[in-house]
Amino acid sequence: MTIHKPVLLKESISALKIKAGNIVVDATLGGGGHSREILKIIGEDGKLIAVDQDAEALEKFKIQGNVFLVNDNFSNLDIILKELGIEKVDAVLADLGISSDQIENKERGLSFQVEATLDMRLNRNQKLTAKEIVNEWSETDIRNILKDYGEESFADKIAERIVEV
Repeated sequence: MTIHKPVLLKESISALKIKAGNIVVDATLGGGGHSREILKIIGEDGKLIAVDQDAEALEKFKIQGNVFLVNDNFSNLDIILKELGIEKVDAVLADLGISSDQIENKERGLSFQVEATLDMRLNRNQKLTAKEIVNEWSETDIRNILKDYGEESFADKIAERIVEV
């Protein structure tokens, strides 16, 4: 396991303009580097809501106290906050992407660097894998995913090649 060192940590935290006692959301906990820094600033009177769809990330973050660890997708933030009884937050951080831990773990099937089964799920409870999509879905469905979610200009050609292979 690697030690998570967020890029531009000081700059990111500074831009949040948080203070002691604030309520802050880390919408993508990951390795927890940002959250650890946020906790130093908000202190015991503040609250941190740390969200990640990867349960392993939450399990590794072993900090006690004023932290709410939530296994969910940040797209559900309004529901998460409502369930926690939080009406207003002072800052939200979302560091989008995948972590080195996820790439290095060949069981995740996220890396081009190691031979592994294509998986690509961040939420391991989700049933659908990338392997199923590229091997069982139609060219039209694959093209639509690439266009709609990836805004891929070569979606037609890529989908055609995936189905061909």
